[in-house]
Parts: sequence; C-alpha cells; structure tokens
Amino acid sequence: MEDGKGNYSFTFDFSQSKELLNIVSAYKNAEGNSIFQPSQFKKPLMLIAEELDNVPGVYDSRSVIDTTHWKLGIRFAFVDIHALNSALSKLDRAKKNEDTFLKMKKRKAEWIRNVDWKTLITEHMPSSSDANTIMTQHIDSANYSFHWMLNREIKTVKSYEIERLGSTELIYKGKIPNSDNVDFITQWDVKFK
Repeated sequence: MEDGKGNYSFTFDFSQSKELLNIVSAYKNAEGNSIFQPSQFKKPLMLIAEELDNVPGVYDSRSVIDTTHWKLGIRFAFVDIHALNSALSKLDRAKKNEDTFLKMKKRKAEWIRNVDWKTLITEHMPSSSDANTIMTQHIDSANYSFHWMLNREIKTVKSYEIERLGSTELIYKGKIPNSDNVDFITQWDVKFK
C-alpha cells in the first residue's frame, strides 16, 4: 500500500456454526417458507457492492456469499487512501459525520476507526425472531480477525490489541466489537522504517 492503492475485504465466517445454522435454515414458517437462508444476504450485499462501485476511485466491488460454508462479506479495490476512506464512510452509515478511517503520511500510517460491521450486518437479519436471535448470538460469539498487509517495513506499532505479524503486517483477533468500542478496539499507529 506504499502508493495508497490496495484491496479491502471483510468476511463474516460462520463456518464453525454451520451445522446449527443449517438446521435453522431448514425450519419453515406456517406458510411453508424457510425462516432463514444465507442467500437472504445476497441482495443486500449486492446492493452494497453496487453502491461502492459508484464511489470515485473504488472498483471491482463484490459481495462474498458462500452458502455452503456460511461466509458473508464484501470486497473491493481502491486507487488511493481517499477512495478507501470514502468507501468505508459509505459503508459506515451509523457515523456519517466522520469520514477518515486511515491516515497516511510519508513514514506513518494510522488506522483511526473501523466500520461498525455488527450494525451493518444486523440491519439485514431475517424477519423471524427465532432466526434473528440465533444469528445475533452467533455474531456475538464469533471469532474474527482484521488483517492489514501494509507492504512497507514496520518500525514501531502502538495499539490497543493489535499484534505485529512479520515485518509488514498487523493482525487483530477477537470477538466482534460492539458499537461502544468498535472505534478504538482496532486502532493502530505505525511508523515505517
């Protein structure tokens, strides 16, 4: 990302709970319709990808939907840091006044905050209260990770819970942050060599 260009992706990986989620998706309501299917996220994620492709400097936006392994997400490419920040701002509807996620200077990068993915994904939950409760529990208990590949050698890292992975990468592993701590839990400040 030395020239400010790169790729961004985020995926909810529910594969550890796929047996239970397959059982839930087999249930039918009184009308005989499934109360929940992972494919219900297809249209909302496709609409998000279409919105992102309209952001200047953002291209190749795609939804990630793996109905076999219960993986859902979004990915896109960006031409510079401004395009990345604009795309993330578009995704983070909860905080419209803030539009900077990543700041880059010559020898310094700072990840200031993250998209509130939990709020974004729960906006598109199934209408059935039982399925909704089960999905929310799985979102709350899911382990996930952020992985930043910076393509520049790191000198120092200041962070709350971010770990260094080799000389050019950072990783966060943990539970999905709630809206109270989504901003600070993934913050980092890096100085490059």
